[in-house]
Amino acid sequence: MERKRVVVSAPGKVILFGEHSVVYGKLAVAAAIDKRLFISLEENNEGTIAIKLEGFEREDKLVVLDIVSLPSFSKKLFENLLEIEWNVKDTTNGGLSKPPCFLSSSFQDFLSQGGNKDSWMKNIEEYLESHSSYLSATQAVRAAVFLFVICYLTILVYSKETENTKGLSVTVQSQIPVGAGLGSSASFSVALITSLLVFSGDIHSQQLSEDISGALKESINRWAFVCETFLHGTPSGMDNTIATFGGFLSYRNGKKETFQVHSDILRFIVVDSGVPRSTQKMVSQVRQRYQQFPQIISPILTCMDEIAIQFTHSAASSLVSDIFSQQLAMLMKTNHHLLNAMGVGHPLLEDIISIAQQFGFEGAKLTGAGGGGCAIILIDYGKSIEHVDKLLNTLHSTPHSYRCFEIVLGGTGVQIHHQTS
Repeated sequence: MERKRVVVSAPGKVILFGEHSVVYGKLAVAAAIDKRLFISLEENNEGTIAIKLEGFEREDKLVVLDIVSLPSFSKKLFENLLEIEWNVKDTTNGGLSKPPCFLSSSFQDFLSQGGNKDSWMKNIEEYLESHSSYLSATQAVRAAVFLFVICYLTILVYSKETENTKGLSVTVQSQIPVGAGLGSSASFSVALITSLLVFSGDIHSQQLSEDISGALKESINRWAFVCETFLHGTPSGMDNTIATFGGFLSYRNGKKETFQVHSDILRFIVVDSGVPRSTQKMVSQVRQRYQQFPQIISPILTCMDEIAIQFTHSAASSLVSDIFSQQLAMLMKTNHHLLNAMGVGHPLLEDIISIAQQFGFEGAKLTGAGGGGCAIILIDYGKSIEHVDKLLNTLHSTPHSYRCFEIVLGGTGVQIHHQTS
């Protein structure tokens, strides 16, 4: 008999415009890319949750958790869920309910320095710390595993049979560099939530067809946002939205709008500086600067807003051409300087952008929170393959041996690739 198995993927993203300013109610523009994170869930009879992260932070890691003792550690979580009579299914309309509200606030407490962790969070932390493979993992892996256990309990265990924990073999494979500003955590959150909801039977692969997928994706997106609060503290919600819906997205104050770019291919080179950075740290740093110098930072945020607006207007009315390419390059260049003015640049990002400009690629900027991570370089309309190869070879051959890859914007959102009952 074939074991129950589900495979789901979600795309990475690039922020074209609006990094940091989106937190202050300004417009941001992002696009899904053709690089994805895959999660596979498969039943096992070994009494464990075995989570294999392949290529996570450039190495493989296996975390094996014993599920026999898990119910006793998770009892307080279930007591909270029972108290609010929460369930995955919204019985009023047959859809998926919102995540329980206390999850988000508890994650905030967990992240805040000196904050009091809820008792159920402490219990689950104690459970995880009883496993050597968890203790030896990096901070990013531990955060991913912690989040997996919370979602596993909430969706697969509590909503079915409180005492019936299921053994699972979990594989996470990512084409998206971790900590590089390409939305790897949001891809993980979206793929994780979707895979668990499909595995539990709360949604089915055919329900994500184009005609009726909208409401389900909204539900997935709400869940994924709660996951992102755990990973980042105060996310804008843009990353999980683009990972869920794909395509091109403008985003302001939680309101999203998808739009079309009139081009067959809008291509970029992504260059990883190799410097890890923390979205939470960089957002906090900008907030401190804003609070200290509001009269200086506010106009910068307004300028970034106008850049994003200008791009959406141009993208809606222009075909890809030399004129459009030149305008996009100038907007990117200006936006990058504004981000530097807010203190989120890095010397290696400047080195990457300088090399790009030496080869005539004027459209280059950091993407994501900054302080490291990635830069994106526009492949201008009409640039030859040879021209692009020379730039890539130069970036590869520097003392820093920058990791580079080409991307196409506008990729599809979350997808279910395999489902067996």
